[in-house]
Amino acid sequence: MKKVYVGMSGGVDSSLSAALLKEQGYAVTGVYMKNWTQDLPGMKCPWADDLADAKRVAVQLGIPFKVFDFQTEYKQKVVDYMIAEYEAGRTPNPDVMCNQEVKFKLFLQAAIEDGAEMIATGHYARVENSMTTIHENTDVKIPEKTRNYIKKICARHNIELKKTTRFAAGFTNQVYKINNDLILKIYTEKENFINEKDILQSDLDIKRPKLIAQNKKEKYIIMEFINGSSLGHVWHKASETQRENLIKNICENLRKINKLDPEEFADYGKSWREILEYGKYNLQDSLKKLRKQKIFDKKEIKQAENFWRQNSHYFDNEKTTPVFWDIHLDNFIVDEKFNILAQIDFENIWLTAKDYPIYRLEKMMNNPRLYLSENDEKFADKDDYKNLRKYYEKYCPEMFAFKNLASRVRVYHFLDALKLIARFPNDEPLRAAYKNLVSRNYDAKKVWAEAEGATKNPMAKLLRAKDEEKDQTYFLYRITENALSKTLFPIGDFASKEEVRAEAEKRGLTTARKKDSQGICFVGEVGVRDFLSQFVETQPGNIIEQETGKILGQHDGAIFYTLGQRHGLNIGGGLPFYIVGKDMGKNEVYVSKNLNAPEFFRDQIELTDVHWINNPPESGKKYLARVRHRGKLIECEINYNCHPELVSGSTEYNVDSEYPEKSEISRGFQNDKIIVNLDEPQRAIAAGQSIVIYDDKICLGGGIVK
Repeated sequence: MKKVYVGMSGGVDSSLSAALLKEQGYAVTGVYMKNWTQDLPGMKCPWADDLADAKRVAVQLGIPFKVFDFQTEYKQKVVDYMIAEYEAGRTPNPDVMCNQEVKFKLFLQAAIEDGAEMIATGHYARVENSMTTIHENTDVKIPEKTRNYIKKICARHNIELKKTTRFAAGFTNQVYKINNDLILKIYTEKENFINEKDILQSDLDIKRPKLIAQNKKEKYIIMEFINGSSLGHVWHKASETQRENLIKNICENLRKINKLDPEEFADYGKSWREILEYGKYNLQDSLKKLRKQKIFDKKEIKQAENFWRQNSHYFDNEKTTPVFWDIHLDNFIVDEKFNILAQIDFENIWLTAKDYPIYRLEKMMNNPRLYLSENDEKFADKDDYKNLRKYYEKYCPEMFAFKNLASRVRVYHFLDALKLIARFPNDEPLRAAYKNLVSRNYDAKKVWAEAEGATKNPMAKLLRAKDEEKDQTYFLYRITENALSKTLFPIGDFASKEEVRAEAEKRGLTTARKKDSQGICFVGEVGVRDFLSQFVETQPGNIIEQETGKILGQHDGAIFYTLGQRHGLNIGGGLPFYIVGKDMGKNEVYVSKNLNAPEFFRDQIELTDVHWINNPPESGKKYLARVRHRGKLIECEINYNCHPELVSGSTEYNVDSEYPEKSEISRGFQNDKIIVNLDEPQRAIAAGQSIVIYDDKICLGGGIVK
């Protein structure tokens, strides 16, 4: 049962979030964040009432309840920042900073250190989170033709079809979850279909998915969905004792597979050398593709042929045995205690030599990123894999009992590299890995170490809420990907606030009809002007008409005003005046009645302190921008002052390590500048406010208006 700490503010949103998570089987603990308790003149801070409401709901739900005190940090990170920004003449957003510094940093840190695995809040947002699924990828759009075919298959076998999602990894890329209990696997090669079908139907003593239905002509299998985590997904969390025990169990499975009847497999009767040269994914097939597509020139083809000629004698007249060769960790599903629930992808049982899987093992050790699922690449730490070979040598000694083992494995790497270059001819790191393999100065320690490729796949994405009116991703755009991967937003799929209240009433929650809080985050229903006046001195200055230079009145300090504001000027008469500018040095505020004044609109905005949750957006591609909360989404393009890949990484906190150490792994960048070109000019964009960028429903990040 996964432990989740829910930030409970005393409102209906967080109350329902806690209730929903408990109903879903999580071990829920409610936490009130005590961030501000100071009363202000004419305004009593509601923290005590909010705390009482949150605690009352926790008692109703029968969940533990705690209070985390962040008052000092909140004052330093949010309030002091807010005051400094206003003093500099900018218009900051304290809610954005509170989310960045308190809720999704301090709260997350404290929760993890206290034993939680994840946190949850009552924000109106959604997270596509690889930490909470095995490998489902809801972002992949399934073509209508494929959807209709899946419907046809389910109808044929009288299977209930629910929402179809495609799996991103772990199984092959043609695996679909068709309901809570079943998956559909569609094969492109008949041999792979036969291999998997035969193993699933056999009496092999290995835990595996149960076969439900199959069709030889159309090459598909419907099998049991194993509700667990891929081993690659959680390997970084396992202790060394658990890792050794896992490899021991895997080796037991591999040995059972070795005992299968080789006559049941393709290439039976061929020597290992023949299979490598002419069998499945063979040398000659790769060379043919490289030659035909002109990926290799004649010199490179000749070099590859010579390398094979010089090394193929290691495999002469060698017999083969059934081997599960693809031993990367995503082919094993485990439970929370690191017990193997199932082995998957039995299509990868071929007739090979028993040492063939070693090249996969070396690739994992030299560059674990290559054989993790796409969503889990961020956990690729070599230290977690350094003992893999030692464990395999201990529990699968037969895998290493070959003469000239290093030379043999080098050939396996060579053949693998040729196959991959034929598929990805423009991958320069892959080419570099190949050059090392065929070089006279070959260095085994460098095999695949640099072959990372260019793709960086996010493990968690922030999506707008279903209720666009209540969507709060504008305030959440500065969350790090690490934090997001450990976060749940339980009410993000509700269609409206009224639906949330109705669900809370249905459960009898005492906060179901509590009024929504307004004002500054955690402080209470106080205006920015009233709040700032407690910390800065008033300084009277002139209110000046922009067009005429005429002094229209006096203000209490330019710090209290922001671009586009029309209330609080006290210079009535006819049409309202709007603030179109201010000079902090002169302490002057400039106003105009002309809302169409050109200087009031901007379509090109420079952003600083940029933060991307995942990968930086592409320059020149169309995206959506939101210049204020609930503002219209405007089409835009992003232009960089410098190439995003060349900029230093954004500050991210690795919640799997000691806080507050910063992770060296980064997404996007921070503390740099970009230009946002809006398709439609927008009015009253103030320095200091945030502009948030979206790719359809996905919140990519954003920055601060310069």
